[in-house]
Amino acid sequence: MKIAILGAGPMGSAIATCLAQDHLYNENDIIISDPDINKLKAF
Repeated sequence: MKIAILGAGPMGSAIATCLAQDHLYNENDIIISDPDINKLKAF
């Protein structure tokens, strides 16, 4: 299952990190979108 997270700010990055660390979802199935490219590069 694919998961899309809109916004790579504090809340979006926390959700993505928890989903990936807890192995609930494969890292390749998590998609993060944000208009600020610098926030996306952090991942």
